[in-house]
Amino acid sequence: MNLVETEKPDIMLLDIFMSPMTGLEVLDKLRPTSQIPVIAFSARGSVVDEALKRGANDFIAKPFKPDDLIEKIHSILNRKGAS
Repeated sequence: MNLVETEKPDIMLLDIFMSPMTGLEVLDKLRPTSQIPVIAFSARGSVVDEALKRGANDFIAKPFKPDDLIEKIHSILNRKGAS
């Protein structure tokens, strides 16, 4: 999490099922201290509600088309810029 604090990315793309820490665990650690927008993704659509509940801004199911991901990124960054 130190890298997120020092680099301050504009957006984070987060795979829910990664190792050694799951994406849900990353969200749990990230959200108390950071409002960096997060797009979570997974092949298991059953985790969408949990990812959003834990602070993801959006979710995209794998496999996805690159254009769909780009559209979500633009949408979130445009909302962030309007804030």
